[in-house]
Amino acid sequence: MLFHVTLEQAEDGWIVAECPALPGCVSQGKDEKEALENIKEAMTAWLWAEDQKAIAKYTSVESPSFRHELSAAPRNKRQRKPHATTQRRNAVCSSLRLCVVA
Repeated sequence: MLFHVTLEQAEDGWIVAECPALPGCVSQGKDEKEALENIKEAMTAWLWAEDQKAIAKYTSVESPSFRHELSAAPRNKRQRKPHATTQRRNAVCSSLRLCVVA
């Protein structure tokens, strides 16, 4: 995924990074490199939170397909596969690409 981010220098010298496509997703760093690393982490957290909201919406409705996924889950924790949400979050994190816009 490609996201555009803006970088601005604050009055205190810190670099403020913002992703306009994700409302409220803002971070900062001492330099551009740190600001970009921090905004990438913030974007991953933002996307994960939105995913959790969507899952909560479907679990409150208790759709038949979601109930099937739960009933098919292994009972033994040692045999348990990573949760689908964790897999999606990891996939998002590894596929984020940033494009700094002026």
